[in-house]
Amino acid sequence: VIKGDVFSCMVSSPTFDEAVEEVVYVMHAFLVNQVGMIDHEAGMLLALVGNLKINQIVNPLKTVRLEIPKKYLSTYLDKL
Repeated sequence: VIKGDVFSCMVSSPTFDEAVEEVVYVMHAFLVNQVGMIDHEAGMLLALVGNLKINQIVNPLKTVRLEIPKKYLSTYLDKL
């Protein structure tokens, strides 16, 4: 999802750990497959500027969101 000044991805899973693992996998795949980053560059970017947020934990499913500010992808944005 492209929203404002960030790219974000949201995932719900039975556990918090599964939700975090899945959201990182999905965002990494987006950076590699859609944005055109190299695998290790995408991983380093997520580690440095990825902003993980907890959306909800009270329902049976736990929901998390991972955001990356667009400003860090300025050289890639023309490909989207």
